Amino acid sequence: MHRNSKAMKNQKENKFKLSNWFTDKLNINKKKEYRDKLLSEVLSFSNKIRGDIKDKVEETDHIIPILNGLNGDLFEENKDPLTIKMNFRYHNKDISLNELASCYDFNQFNGKICILIHGLMGDEYMWKLMKQDDKNKIGDLLEKNASEHILYLRYNTGLHISENGRALSNLLEQFIELYGNKIKQINLIGHSMGGLVIRSAGYYADIQRQSWTDKLKIIFLIGVPNEGSYLAQMGFFINHLFRKLDISDDNYIARFMDARSNGIKDLSYAYLTDDDWLNENAENLEKLTVSKVRTIPGIKYYLIGGVLGKKNNILSSYFGDGLVGSSSALTNELSTTSLENIESIIFENENHMSLLESKQVADYIILKLLARK
Repeated sequence: MHRNSKAMKNQKENKFKLSNWFTDKLNINKKKEYRDKLLSEVLSFSNKIRGDIKDKVEETDHIIPILNGLNGDLFEENKDPLTIKMNFRYHNKDISLNELASCYDFNQFNGKICILIHGLMGDEYMWKLMKQDDKNKIGDLLEKNASEHILYLRYNTGLHISENGRALSNLLEQFIELYGNKIKQINLIGHSMGGLVIRSAGYYADIQRQSWTDKLKIIFLIGVPNEGSYLAQMGFFINHLFRKLDISDDNYIARFMDARSNGIKDLSYAYLTDDDWLNENAENLEKLTVSKVRTIPGIKYYLIGGVLGKKNNILSSYFGDGLVGSSSALTNELSTTSLENIESIIFENENHMSLLESKQVADYIILKLLARK
């Protein structure tokens, strides 16, 4: 009995020491203090390298989208000046809906537009040739094809996918209210997280009874983790393990290990609705549930995946393009009935990013756009 009491006492002392060590080392006595410290350090880092970045990458601050992907939810919460707001982009600048009319003649191309939506930590230059690149990308090739207006969207990838989905739906509704008499057809192309944002936008258009989907014809989903990303799931699992094993006071260690943005967390299991992450079991690996977000009726979907090797190689199929498994990219969970409105294709020897500069992928997209008037 005495030995057990002593062991329990030692255990309490060890727990107390571990908690204090972790708190002292990382200065996270309070969640708010930790966040403020993190934001201050990120801002200082960004200001320090901002000038160097402009010298290297042609007038675009790529570090800002990266920081938003990592901490954009905190930026938004704290109204930080680094926060990216969802906007169309023109010549590396945000452009308002009203200003679009001075840049695009929407009477051209029979009123057809195509909107390109990037993935995690990206910006519009994920789609375009950069000075250091040696290949045209999908955006460049679509512009050269000149069959419709190509618009680029930028958004804060650190926010919940559902927050960006709702914002996109609202933006497109406003766009149609302004230019609906000129716009005859909208096509959407999303890469990675961008495809999930598109799917979420379709969900919220229905919930909010919005009409922009009446103009929508085609959706291309390129390397999209429709059933979640196995890489993000690994982070989810590791954090789940820490929550189970953490013996520090108030779960300090688990909370620190969980310092991922909401957007990254949502990628784990493709959370597309508010209900997914507001659910009390959203972070419980044994009980989590994911809403079934189906296709928009009457819309043609093209699911595009890549594999690092050959199609029928089991290992290549599991790892897919290196970030998204092919079964997730080409999911069969989108339709409730037939698959007539869905076409799937795998491109061999393509990784998650090379899909964006593959002429084969671009040719496939152009072919499908031209075929569906």
